Amino acid sequence: MYLRLAVVVLLAGCVTGCAVRVSPQPEGSAPPTSAPLVGSVATPVVLPTVMVSPSPTRLPPPNTPQRPSATVQVTLAPTLEPPTMTLPAPESPTPTSVDQAPEPSVDAERVIILIRQRYATINQEQAQYSMVERPLIGFSTEGGTLTGYFAGPSLRKMVAAYFGETGRAEEEYYFWEDQLFFLLRIDHLYDRPFGDVVTTAENRFYFTDGRLIRWIDPDRRFVPASASEFREQQNGKLGQSQQLIETLRSPPGDG
Repeated sequence: MYLRLAVVVLLAGCVTGCAVRVSPQPEGSAPPTSAPLVGSVATPVVLPTVMVSPSPTRLPPPNTPQRPSATVQVTLAPTLEPPTMTLPAPESPTPTSVDQAPEPSVDAERVIILIRQRYATINQEQAQYSMVERPLIGFSTEGGTLTGYFAGPSLRKMVAAYFGETGRAEEEYYFWEDQLFFLLRIDHLYDRPFGDVVTTAENRFYFTDGRLIRWIDPDRRFVPASASEFREQQNGKLGQSQQLIETLRSPPGDG
C-alpha cells in the first residue's frame, strides 16, 4: 500500500514539475500515524524536450498560369458592289478555225464521217474504174483537161485541170449515186508567168442532198453558212459540176 502511495505521489510530482522522495518503512514497523507525511523536496526533474515538427501546411496547388489573352482587332473591308459591266453587242459571225470549231451536231457529224468513208473507198477502187478523158475548152485561158472514173455506168470521180498564165488549178469531184458529196479544189500560183509554183491553197466543200453543208477555206477555217459567199460557192460548184458531167458524157470531138 505504501508502495502504491509512493507511486501516486511520484506521478503527481512529475506533473507539478517537482519530485517527492518517500522513505520506505522497514518491515514489521507500525503503520504511520495520522501525522502528515513529510516529504523532502528533491531537485526538479528535467523532462527531455521533445521537438515536434509541425506538419507542413498543405497549400492549394498553384493555379496554372494563364496567358494574357491578346485582343485581336479585325477590320472588315466594306462590302463592295460588283461593278456594272456593259458588254458589247455580239459581232456578226466570222469564220472559225478548224482546230477551234464548235462541236458539230450529231447529224452533221454522221454525214461528214460517211463522206470521208466514201472518199476513201473511191480512191482505193479507182484503179478498177473505167476512165474517160475530154479536153476542156472555154473554162480557162490556157485550156484544160477532164478525166472521169466510172464504176459501170455510175460516175464516181471527176478530175478537172485548168491552166493559166499565172497559175493552175485542179478540182476533184466525188459522186455517190449520181450525187456530188465532196469537192477538193487546189490552186497553184506561179512566181512569174508560166513559172514555178510558190503558193498552194486548198478549199474543201462537203455536200449532202444537193446542198453545201461545210466549207473549209485555205486558212483551215470554217466559213459560216450565213456568209454570202457560202451560198455563192454552193450554187457555183453545183452548176459547174453539171457542166463538166455533160462535157464528160459528150461524144469525143464535140468540144
